[in-house]
Amino acid sequence: MALNVDRFLSMVMTQGAADAFVQGTLATNIVPKDGMVWVVSLIEFNFTTATPLSGITADTIIHWSFSRDTKTAICLYDDIDCIFADGMAIPLNTNGQVIVPLRYEYVPPEGLLIVEPTIYGQLDSTGLGTALTAAVRIHYQEAKATEVEILRLLNNA
Repeated sequence: MALNVDRFLSMVMTQGAADAFVQGTLATNIVPKDGMVWVVSLIEFNFTTATPLSGITADTIIHWSFSRDTKTAICLYDDIDCIFADGMAIPLNTNGQVIVPLRYEYVPPEGLLIVEPTIYGQLDSTGLGTALTAAVRIHYQEAKATEVEILRLLNNA
């Protein structure tokens, strides 16, 4: 009997109050020549309880992304290395409180494969004025791929 095992790896990114941007790395331990790949099933993004999101002011924006290569800012979908990008914006609001969830999920399209030995997470905010900590969990299953398929994925071809 074959079992579909949900495996996951986690990383934490902390953007300091004075930081413009932070990038975290996640070692996948994938060796492309071995033919193993990750089939990503879910990416969870969670602000830790240490992050004082309850004190967020109006006009705050928080962005996060994941990429196949290191970046100097948040990557967007016009970047071929971008795996996932999301965020939230807190508008100037004079008629009540804004509810900000602590957890976000991304269910990728079927067939999202990771073949890189390292993937990267980016976190950025504006108008926050406090440290921002986010934990990320990437759920995957292992699969086999041919050398040609892996080379095509590594070259984004």
